[in-house]
Amino acid sequence: MTPSEETPIEQTLQNGETVVEPENALPTITLNDLPEALRQAAARAGWKALTPVQARGIPYLLAGRDLMVQSRTGS
Repeated sequence: MTPSEETPIEQTLQNGETVVEPENALPTITLNDLPEALRQAAARAGWKALTPVQARGIPYLLAGRDLMVQSRTGS
């Protein structure tokens, strides 16, 4: 199945926002799930936890998959 043929999955988050993900969506992660080098970089940056967009987006980056994200700020 090509990416354009994937069936999107719609989820409603606890805050009422709707997230649309492909059928083969990757699971979210935490800081502890990151590779050691990234955990160390996050610690140096003072991160205590990943933001929701990071937790959902980083798995795609690590897997080498394409990604388009819109955060709460619209960036």
